[in-house]
Amino acid sequence: MGAFFYVGLNIYQLNMSIFMKDVFLWGPALIGGLIALIGACDIVSRAFLLPQLLKKFSERSIGIAGLCGLSLGFALIFISATIPSTLLIITAVILITIGEGLFDPSYNARLSSSVDESKQGQLQGTNQSLQSAYRVIIPLAAAPIYIYSHNAIFGIAALLMAWALFMFTRLAPSRSLKATS
Repeated sequence: MGAFFYVGLNIYQLNMSIFMKDVFLWGPALIGGLIALIGACDIVSRAFLLPQLLKKFSERSIGIAGLCGLSLGFALIFISATIPSTLLIITAVILITIGEGLFDPSYNARLSSSVDESKQGQLQGTNQSLQSAYRVIIPLAAAPIYIYSHNAIFGIAALLMAWALFMFTRLAPSRSLKATS
C-alpha cells in the first residue's frame, strides 16, 4: 500500500512542473505560484486541519479521506490535459496536497503500530530507504510514459492511489493517532 502511495506521489512531484510548462504553457512565475499554493495547503492540512479532524475521527477514517482526495486530485490532472482549466489544476493541487497531509501521518502511524518498539528504527529506516529508491526509479520509468502521453502518467498515479485506497480500507483498524497527539 505504501509503495502505491509513494510512487503515485513521486509521479506528481517529479512531473507537475514540466506538465504545467508543456500543457498549460506556464512559465516560472505561474509554476512558482502553484508551488506556493502547495506549501500553503501543506501547512493548513498538517498544522490546522489534521489536529481538528483527529478530535472527531479515527486516523483510519482520516487516511481514507486523504487517499480519496489524492485519487480525485490525480484524476483531475489527468482530465486537465484534455480540458485545460486553471480551476481544475488548482482544485487538483489542493486535493492532492491536503490528501497527502492527511494520509501520510495515518500511514506512518499504521507502520509504527505494526512492529514492536525495538524495531521502530529499522522499520522507519527501511521506509525512508524505499522512498529514496522510488525517487531514483520513478523518473526513469515515468519519462517514456510522459513522452508518449502527458496525461497518462497522472492517470497511472490516480490508479495507484485508488489501489492504495482499496488496500487501506481492507486493513483492520489500529490504535488511533489521538493518543499520540
